[in-house]
Amino acid sequence: MPPKGIRHRFAMKNKNMNEMNAEITTINQKNTTPDDDSFQHSVQKSTKSRKRVQKSGGTSTSKENRPKRQKPFADRKIELTITSSTSEDEDLDFGEDGLYPVKEGQLLKKRYKISKLLGVGGYATVHMAMNQKTKDNVALKIVRCGEWYNEVSDREIQIMKTIKNSSCEKLDSDSPIGANNVVSLLDNFRIKGEYGMHVVMVTEMLGPDLFSILVKSNQKVLSFDRIQRFSRDILNGLHFLHSNCGVMHLDLKPENIMVTIDPDSMDLNDPNCLASVKIGDFGLTCYTTEDVTRTVQSCCYRSPEAFLKAHITPAADIWSFGCTLYEMATRELLFKCNDSENCSRVFHMDNLSNLLGPIKRSLFKKEKENEWPLEQVFSEKKVLTGHPESTNFICPEELRKRTLMDEHQAQACSDFMGELMKIDPKKRLTAEQALKHPFFMEHC
Repeated sequence: MPPKGIRHRFAMKNKNMNEMNAEITTINQKNTTPDDDSFQHSVQKSTKSRKRVQKSGGTSTSKENRPKRQKPFADRKIELTITSSTSEDEDLDFGEDGLYPVKEGQLLKKRYKISKLLGVGGYATVHMAMNQKTKDNVALKIVRCGEWYNEVSDREIQIMKTIKNSSCEKLDSDSPIGANNVVSLLDNFRIKGEYGMHVVMVTEMLGPDLFSILVKSNQKVLSFDRIQRFSRDILNGLHFLHSNCGVMHLDLKPENIMVTIDPDSMDLNDPNCLASVKIGDFGLTCYTTEDVTRTVQSCCYRSPEAFLKAHITPAADIWSFGCTLYEMATRELLFKCNDSENCSRVFHMDNLSNLLGPIKRSLFKKEKENEWPLEQVFSEKKVLTGHPESTNFICPEELRKRTLMDEHQAQACSDFMGELMKIDPKKRLTAEQALKHPFFMEHC
């Protein structure tokens, strides 16, 4: 557990998190590489502070709020612009258990020259830096000092090294499918600050996270084809993590999915635009052989078994992907939380039941760790039943109201999400099975 008071500081810091205060306008710029103008957010973000288009409780969506169809690609040329409101003057915590004060142009490990600050969170700062040996831009995640932070960071590094080793097991062959859809650890070291040692993780430099694309960019509405492509990348990454690495991510969400885009063609709705995604941030990742008893997954993407402290398997990641897929399609949260730090289990499980139907208590084995959560949610009931008048937001009709999908696309997407978000984790699709779902066969 973090030191006393840290969890509250996490919530408050993340609520007011700084992000890079810039606009990305890298299309067709000469004498630059794709990395020069990209940015990466790999710090924690609070779901509570995220501003979204809210779902209406009714069964209709106004025409004003519906996404508009784009003009033909030949008639338009679109840059990718991401804006964010940042207070650069906000005081940062550099005290005990605090952040490391980094200056622009500073050289770390006699190798990494700091270019600029990319993001600040309760856990770390992220900076763009130039590798003086390779001349490549990289991202440096510099963690707070303190014993607890060092232990958590060492754990994340261990996981990322496991992933890296799984990518390179066969030196005489190509990387396994999905290895290129996971953020790579390039280096790690420690630096000494005024109050102690800080862990530094060096990763490849990528583009914006998926959350920034969906909420803060000028290309919020993704085409069905782009949703399919990003979904395939995410599932390939999950399949690699689950099957090749033996790990569960356990914090999959748009903020932890990084987007790489060809700077010469940045219109995401153009089928010729080369863009892909990678899964990052392994701070909550666990091995599949572990008996996970701590709270995992961000609230809005948390699976039923995680809320009930039941047995955690790779199926928990599939649930989070289902929530992320809905968000890619609608730019709305499928499940809202009433408290970003400690969402009421009763509130959240009621929401799940309203959308997905009755939840049987017998699906979750009673053990010492989950005796209270089960009692809290079910009490004396054997089945948790939802309200019959509740709106099914993943049905084809609702998807068509909130997206540009046609009838067949909405049906395929609805069927797919239903298979991804089965209440019983044993009945959910695996990542490998999901990649073969008819959803990917539906042409746009």
